[in-house]
Amino acid sequence: MIPASFDYHSPQSLEEALSLLQSHRDDVKVLSGGQSLLPLLKLRLGAAGHLVDIGRIPDLEYIREEGGVLKIGGRTRESALERSDLIQAKYPLLAETAAVIADPIVRNLATVGGNLAHGDPANDHPATMLALRAEVVATGPGGTRTIPIDQFFLGLFAAGNSPAADANNPPDPTKDPTVYWVAYSHLDTQWRWTYPQVISQFIPGTVLTNAALISKYPNYVFNWTGANRYRLLKEYYPPIYSVLSNLVKQGRWFPAGS
Repeated sequence: MIPASFDYHSPQSLEEALSLLQSHRDDVKVLSGGQSLLPLLKLRLGAAGHLVDIGRIPDLEYIREEGGVLKIGGRTRESALERSDLIQAKYPLLAETAAVIADPIVRNLATVGGNLAHGDPANDHPATMLALRAEVVATGPGGTRTIPIDQFFLGLFAAGNSPAADANNPPDPTKDPTVYWVAYSHLDTQWRWTYPQVISQFIPGTVLTNAALISKYPNYVFNWTGANRYRLLKEYYPPIYSVLSNLVKQGRWFPAGS
């Protein structure tokens, strides 16, 4: 499937990227490694009028220690983290985390910053960074700020890079609290179902069951990963795919590519 049309921007500096994000803030997404964003765009489960590719901005890829503090650039690829002598010697938990992310092709493209900014609770780095009590250094039009990792994740697919994380308008958890029931499911791979079983039972069953729960419970949301699952759903069950697409637009269903 072909993504909806968008304007592609390739800034050469951080200042230029920030200007683009500010100018198109209501209809823009940042492209880092693209391993979650591009499948969503391709399947039209996500859209953006403007795509800002930060891949040509210098000095965003590094792994170094300064003053006893490990610093990792936001554009640092998972494969670099996996192979780093420093990470392997002194931060084995990070090395082990990077090594189990998807496959070598994905790890050669995916970035640490993108993994965290995506805000997917099923991703690998969020739990690791929480365990290590990491901090995120974020740069915006108003300057640079340091965000403790436990304050960076605001909710399902909402991280410190989102509009909800505006430093001038911090979220108030006492107003309109939302309860998220995150039913993350990989039963087809865990139970080693056959391909026909996945197509005939698992895929339609997952969508219809959770669509019913979404209709019943106002605060129920669902997170389901796997670009291939969405491809099969669109191919074999177009009407169910349309139901899912509407739930995505309503913010009740959160897909993620893999």
